[in-house]
Amino acid sequence: MKLRLAALALSLSAVVVVTSSCKDKESAADAKEGGAGSAAPEGSAAASAVASAAPEAKASPAQDVTIDQFVAKGPPAACKTITSCKNDKVKVVVTMPIMLVAGFGTLDKPELGKELKAVDTSMKAEKRFTPSESECTTLSGIALKVLGIDGESLKAKIDKTISYDAKKAAACLDALATAPEACAQETKLATEPKMKEMEAFDKELKPSMEAYLKPCEGVIEGLVDEGGACESDVECKGKGAKCKAAGGAKAKDAKAKDAKAKTCTAAKR
Repeated sequence: MKLRLAALALSLSAVVVVTSSCKDKESAADAKEGGAGSAAPEGSAAASAVASAAPEAKASPAQDVTIDQFVAKGPPAACKTITSCKNDKVKVVVTMPIMLVAGFGTLDKPELGKELKAVDTSMKAEKRFTPSESECTTLSGIALKVLGIDGESLKAKIDKTISYDAKKAAACLDALATAPEACAQETKLATEPKMKEMEAFDKELKPSMEAYLKPCEGVIEGLVDEGGACESDVECKGKGAKCKAAGGAKAKDAKAKDAKAKTCTAAKR
């Protein structure tokens, strides 16, 4: 399943939860097949975002936004919008991939696992399969940490391994604070959807979600070619490219030849 909708918007939004999240949902989907998972996968626990809810982030279109501001404001803005959506299909299509990223990514990270456990416990106690606004923000923050994405580290990568457009970032934040067209249709789901249902929702909502995220295209773009050294997917050039542990003979630079290093790998065709 290829859930390429929304952040970081949620895991850069997003989002990045949004922009990087478009790549990371694919990874989450590849890691988990056969079911959408419970509120959070058992023993572990999906978008980008936060240890606590932050105020709504809505930037003026004329005002440039720094990359650290974008990473900090994007997930809370997207979470506020998505969790208040009247269409449950939108909620699950956006938040479940973030829960998967957070869940699988914390298996070897006990400290982050504790944050995840709190969300998991709350959702199970209330028998919910979609997170609240604050839980969504927390999950997004966990996902970003799992992916090694934070404003300061990204700032250091600008014009080296990534490009960043401050004006597009401002427009993206405005877009994230505005509900997708699909939210106008009230739809309630009585039970947690299975993977096939998620795929159907993804297909059904694709036009609306693509329009919602259109202003976020090109905010952050990878500059690293296939075989080049990288630390996260967001640095890799090309749609669907991944940063994977792959050193060795195929690596194109000395740093990447270390077997423990990660290199950019093109999307499967």
